[in-house]
Amino acid sequence: SNKYGTFSLDTIIQKKDGTNIDVRLQSAPVDKNDSSKGKLATIIDLTELKNVERALQASEARLNEAQKLARIGSWELDLSLDRLFWSDEIYRIFAIQPDHYEITYELFLGVVHPDDREAVQRAYADHLENKRPYDIEHRLLLKDGMIKHVHEKCQTEYDSDGNALRSLGTVQDITIRKTAELNLQKSRQELEEKVVERTADLETSNLMMQKEIRDRIHSESELYKSEINLERERATLAEANITLRVLMRRIEQDKNEFEEQVAANIFGLVDPYLDKLNRTGLDKRQENYLQIIKANLENIVSPFIKTAVAMDLKLSPTELRIANLIKQDKSSKEIAELLSLSKQTIDKHRNNIRKKIGITNKKINLKTLLTSSFKTRQDRDPEKASPGTLPPD
Repeated sequence: SNKYGTFSLDTIIQKKDGTNIDVRLQSAPVDKNDSSKGKLATIIDLTELKNVERALQASEARLNEAQKLARIGSWELDLSLDRLFWSDEIYRIFAIQPDHYEITYELFLGVVHPDDREAVQRAYADHLENKRPYDIEHRLLLKDGMIKHVHEKCQTEYDSDGNALRSLGTVQDITIRKTAELNLQKSRQELEEKVVERTADLETSNLMMQKEIRDRIHSESELYKSEINLERERATLAEANITLRVLMRRIEQDKNEFEEQVAANIFGLVDPYLDKLNRTGLDKRQENYLQIIKANLENIVSPFIKTAVAMDLKLSPTELRIANLIKQDKSSKEIAELLSLSKQTIDKHRNNIRKKIGITNKKINLKTLLTSSFKTRQDRDPEKASPGTLPPD
């Protein structure tokens, strides 16, 4: 709430059918210079917007995870601004921490291996000028001296005059495959040289070929093991998602308990003193201020009141205050002093609450029953409760 009395809050409320919706609560004074004219309040349903935002976030997370598993990153180059935008996987491939640099085409070229840099520039320039496909394999030289092999593709958008506007592309880390190809090529070359050099020694050449076969079988076995490990990682991710959902439910439960405590504190610790203040002979202006304070407190507390006592039993405001003080283990005498009422009046209200709950003349402790936050009539039916499980109040 600002100095003009306007108020806005995004929260979640529960409909009569029990479903939750995202809403924005807003209120503003009819006249910001005269608060006595009241306020206008609105509730805007944000459910569809929030659902779209959540779906977009989930989709981006799945895309990032898929790129990570496939070792493929995506990029976008705005040619008018010379600004590059990288997905998370490209940062991992290039071993660059996000937000540490302004990503430009020059920064990308700085990571390209010096021996391959001219070929990469020439291929991209040819793509822009002649619209030839940009499909190239080259090396990266990282800061730690590590060399990686990547495969790049891209396509470019042009305006009606043929000017290049934006390039969209992908970068795939093919280091493992390229290393295997180079090793295989080297092995084949060595094998051919040995065959030429040792044609007279057929047995030795045959043994070397068998060794090559075993090496290839071992490579396939290692690849199979990698696939198994990947499947295990997927299972671990699924378990992590389940754990996250359980944690979210727990957070929601803690949030509900906190909201209920806020409502109880305001009803039990603040509202009684406002009633006492109202009976101290205030002038008209002071009474208006006091009513504004009480109305604002009710606006703050109203979204928090979700218990069966407030929603189902239809307690009066005074009964609701007394019920909350009973839950705080206050005696009738203490409640009478807090609310400036007689003990007989408090006892009368207690009897009305027991009557609405349906436990009149039953030896059931009212505080324990109110604290339990029961949800249905069946839960509150004393005939279905175990005898003697709740002590009398």
